[in-house]
Amino acid sequence: MELIYACEEHIDEAMDEVINEKETFPVINEVAEKKCSYCNNQAKYEVKMM
Repeated sequence: MELIYACEEHIDEAMDEVINEKETFPVINEVAEKKCSYCNNQAKYEVKMM
């Protein structure tokens, strides 16, 4: 299972990445104390690829 952490600004990009590359819908959970995989700001979401 691969994880992407995303802030509010990058959640759409994270979802598109999973859908386009893995051809499946991601599981999205809210998180705290993680950094965004795209910009290193505080992440709000964890995008899981099953």
